[in-house]
Amino acid sequence: MSDAFDRDYVLRIARQMALFIARLLKLREQGDLDAAQDLLLSAYADMFGIDRRFVGYMRPQQLARSLGRERAALFAELMAEEAELRAMRGDAQTAALVAQQALALLDAVGWEDDRLRTRLAESARGGIVG
Repeated sequence: MSDAFDRDYVLRIARQMALFIARLLKLREQGDLDAAQDLLLSAYADMFGIDRRFVGYMRPQQLARSLGRERAALFAELMAEEAELRAMRGDAQTAALVAQQALALLDAVGWEDDRLRTRLAESARGGIVG
């Protein structure tokens, strides 16, 4: 894949992510957490072509190789949204697990975004992120 093509692809996913987060926030504000969760879980396949149910079975290095560095960081952002939503729904244990998986993915690609890491670390400890 050429660098220009790869950049364009990552930018397209970043734009999709921004639109997705806007829709997700609207559903959360309306208190429709079921619809928010459905939207969130479908976003993994829609944006990355990965069924979320299988992420827990993959080693972070495998996931990192399949996504690439920038896409892995966007994937981890999506996982942060999932962790936050699961915490809002009262499932702190799953929220923490998702956050830990996202942190492991960031470690696998060497991503050092302190804002994202702090957000995920709070959720991994069982706190509500935001």
